Amino acid sequence: MIDQLFQPASLFAIALIALLAGTLGGMLGVGGSLIIIPGLYFILGPQQQLFQASAMIINVFIAIPAAYKHYKKHGMTPQHIKWMLPASISFVLIGVYTSNLFKGPEGNIILGRILAIFLAYVLIINIKRLFTPPKKLIHPEDEQTPNKPLNYRLRAIIVGIFNGFSAGLLGIGGGAITVPSQQVLLKLPLKNCIANSSALIIFSSAVGATYKNLSLNTLNDAYTIRQSLTIAAVCIPVAFLSSRMGAQLTHTLPTKYIRIFFIILLLVAGYKLADFPLPF
Repeated sequence: MIDQLFQPASLFAIALIALLAGTLGGMLGVGGSLIIIPGLYFILGPQQQLFQASAMIINVFIAIPAAYKHYKKHGMTPQHIKWMLPASISFVLIGVYTSNLFKGPEGNIILGRILAIFLAYVLIINIKRLFTPPKKLIHPEDEQTPNKPLNYRLRAIIVGIFNGFSAGLLGIGGGAITVPSQQVLLKLPLKNCIANSSALIIFSSAVGATYKNLSLNTLNDAYTIRQSLTIAAVCIPVAFLSSRMGAQLTHTLPTKYIRIFFIILLLVAGYKLADFPLPF
């Protein structure tokens, strides 16, 4: 079905996917791949490696406007980002290398189900927190964080490893891993986690996208960088603009509603990644 890529109907459908991915990606601090990759699957069929290559490019441009909005709203905590970022960049390369070893539909199903299991755990945590009072947003210059855990530098590095490896392995922005990991390991409020995640996605996705696209032809002779760039070129303008709107919603909607959106995203992504048969 990859030959349908350049048909007008396919390009229009891809643009609609980008609109949804940009809005939710900017709002929830995820790169949008959890929407883009399943959406492309429905339009063009199972071409996981190609979709990952395109999605990682798109993630960069979704994350840039979102990160800027979060920065202006003082949502980021640089004292954590400076430890997460080097680990994220290093491990995204390892993740892409590992992903390239899993060829064929069986490998993709195994990887998807591993992530689906983790997302089920994250889903339970966020449903529980939906009924607990939200934490105060931490200002980036506040060094006396009341809930800062011991050895937070090491914990931040671990979060960066999770982010980079998952991003490279599955072609995602890594936010679906990074946001809950910060909640659990760094004890940060959801909005801070989302802001920090958007910053990490810019750099980890840029590095991962470069490696993935350069190795595309070694994964399948039918794949070309031109195909990957075409999908990205259709998605980026729409995703870039809608990401700004999504990031603004993060700071205007109550935390409760943001968490509900996040739970819905986890349900949809987990169901798709588990490769269950569709009910229709």
